[in-house]
Amino acid sequence: MYFIVAVYKQNKLLLEDAITMEEDNSFEDLLIETLGYITEEKVTLKFFNTLTNHWAGIRDLNTKLIFCKNFEPCQLQFTLNTTESESLEDTRTNINPLERMMENSKRLHLPTKHLFVNRKDLMFNDLIDLLNQKSVGWIIGIHETIGNSFVNKLIDLLWYIDPHHEKIKARRCTIPDIFLTLPQYQINETYNQFYFTGHHKKEQISSEKLETLIKTIESCVSQPWASQNIWKNIIGDIFNLCHIMRKYISYLKNVNERMKFINESDEPVRNIFNNISIETRESLQIINKKYDTISLLLQTSDDYELHFLDNYLPESKKDRYEFINNMKLKVPFTLYRYYHGNYLGTLNFIWKIFDDPAERSKTFEAQAITLANDMIPKFFTRQMKKNIAEKVLLIVILYILIFIYLHINSYSKF
Repeated sequence: MYFIVAVYKQNKLLLEDAITMEEDNSFEDLLIETLGYITEEKVTLKFFNTLTNHWAGIRDLNTKLIFCKNFEPCQLQFTLNTTESESLEDTRTNINPLERMMENSKRLHLPTKHLFVNRKDLMFNDLIDLLNQKSVGWIIGIHETIGNSFVNKLIDLLWYIDPHHEKIKARRCTIPDIFLTLPQYQINETYNQFYFTGHHKKEQISSEKLETLIKTIESCVSQPWASQNIWKNIIGDIFNLCHIMRKYISYLKNVNERMKFINESDEPVRNIFNNISIETRESLQIINKKYDTISLLLQTSDDYELHFLDNYLPESKKDRYEFINNMKLKVPFTLYRYYHGNYLGTLNFIWKIFDDPAERSKTFEAQAITLANDMIPKFFTRQMKKNIAEKVLLIVILYILIFIYLHINSYSKF
């Protein structure tokens, strides 16, 4: 037999299907076949009587399907009713509207997410999701005013430091983990990607602007809502972030003061004698083949003849470091190293010395060191350049005055 079966639950159509089943089965078997499982819910059944054009009820689900023999295809409606839904309906009818309003007023709300126009909006929306996961918020009415203001000020700080995480981390200033759980940081991306891809001047972190952003956030979290227990952990992380950023501000100020001192100094910043190392190494008969070129160079050179070693070193800094530390040659030699202290690296010089330590000359050694010192590039401070420029200007003015004086005297003779 053919049946058109519709199943309803809480006045909603759950499913509708056309099913064939033998007439010796019951309506309960048909329901199980339709749902695919046995339900323990209360079930009411109706069939469409084509003779009266009305829906009629069937009280016993164990009734055989042959009952519908004269109405094929038979249209059936199963309605699932639970005691929970009935009690829920009863409860709804007994709810006091005033109580409902009071309950809603106690619920926590977060500011409305922004339309995704730029990646700063993305950071804002991700932060709202993070706060939602932490089950924090504001009561309705202030969530779009006080709450929105707080989130925007926190976003301003996070956005400002976003491109500089690695630089901040390199100065031992660790950003709290809660802010690093934002989705873009979890996939090793940044929010302010335009900073790296845009063709514009890259803005460096300013201690003044960073201090201003920190103060605005601290003024927000000093309000009464921030003292609630639900905000305890979040506010602690925010104060920790402010503390870390002030530590970085202190670093920036120290660097600026140091550079100011350097620029205003009348003396070179680095003293040659405080930044060199001189080491004497004895000869070795069996050496590594990679040192054959340097060894042959010194063997064919005069004693105390200066050579620039960097021309024979590997390009990799790591390989260069190991090369110099393990260097042994077939002749004794002196290794002279000058440390620039910046990206320029280290300058290395080498010269052969006498085989017999008793014959080695301190005078020749001093001359070689002096010659190496003269080859070290010298870097002048801004003040030194300013002093030179002023002296040159005075000399030029003096020569101009002399020229004018002589020119006037030559005409006065006539």
